Amino acid sequence: MQDRLQEIRERCERANEKPAEEMRIQEVAQMRADNKRLLRYCDELLQKTQQIAALQAENDRLKEAQRWIPVSERLPGSPQEVLVWIKNAGTYIGYYNNLEGYKCWMMGLGERISGVTHWMPLPAKPDEQKGE
Repeated sequence: MQDRLQEIRERCERANEKPAEEMRIQEVAQMRADNKRLLRYCDELLQKTQQIAALQAENDRLKEAQRWIPVSERLPGSPQEVLVWIKNAGTYIGYYNNLEGYKCWMMGLGERISGVTHWMPLPAKPDEQKGE
């Protein structure tokens, strides 16, 4: 592909060196055809670049949705169930209680837990319509 682009570039340079009336009709026709191909190539390249940018944005969104969030950075909405990481204990499902000024991490039916360092949203429920 690079060889072909280099050939097109050289033809364009040669065309610029001669007055238009001296150029043979075939050279003009070939140059126009090359220019059309080059424009199509540029359009395809632009489209692919936009697709890559969209995929990168989606990838970043998915990474953010699946990362462990330090409690020092932010807390989940209350009373939203989330995965919690408890230092020296592992992973549990819990929630941050911020109702009526009573701020603490809890799990189950109200068991208070401590040592939570990170949390992340629970994955979405299976789509029942797809039979998952």
